[in-house]
Amino acid sequence: MLKAYQRLLQQRPFATNMSTAFFIYGAGDVVAQDIQNRGAPTTQAQALNTTRTLDNAGWFVLFYCPFYTALYPWIDRVVSASTANPLHATLKKMVLMWSTTPLAASGYFLYGASLPHVKREVAAASPQAPPPASPPLPAMEVWSEKMSRDLLPTWQFATIFWMPINFLNFYLVPAPWRVLVMNTCSVAWGTFLSLTQYRRGDED
Repeated sequence: MLKAYQRLLQQRPFATNMSTAFFIYGAGDVVAQDIQNRGAPTTQAQALNTTRTLDNAGWFVLFYCPFYTALYPWIDRVVSASTANPLHATLKKMVLMWSTTPLAASGYFLYGASLPHVKREVAAASPQAPPPASPPLPAMEVWSEKMSRDLLPTWQFATIFWMPINFLNFYLVPAPWRVLVMNTCSVAWGTFLSLTQYRRGDED
């Protein structure tokens, strides 16, 4: 089965990694919801929100995973062509990967701010919809607030979490397997991002 999966990674890297990411990041959100429910009073505990899980997994499948599936081989080509020393090359690749974290996190928070906003707008347009108690903030204002509150802690956590993983990934793991290694480690990363994205009160 592992050999068959490796063939798929080589023949259809985008489709294979995106399919893998759907299950991995969906699992990360399920874990995040469980953590939130364990830490909440019994009266505030909620059933599994499958819509939230699908929304969260959708971001990683449609944007995050394709971005890094393309980025890994690009970094390999650019750095390997200019740096002969394997250790120096690995360090450069690690720093380049780390530098993309603010961009990826910003996109994730923008997606998280926009999607519920769009859903509220669609629901408000329904003839059966009751008038809202208070008008929701525009999506860009929600995003701006999340950026000022969450971007720096997210980048700090990414530094602690991803720097050693990326070093070992570039230094030891064959190129076709690197996105899979990243996706596997991303169960923990996806859980953290989901907890950051969907704080209690931010979902409402």
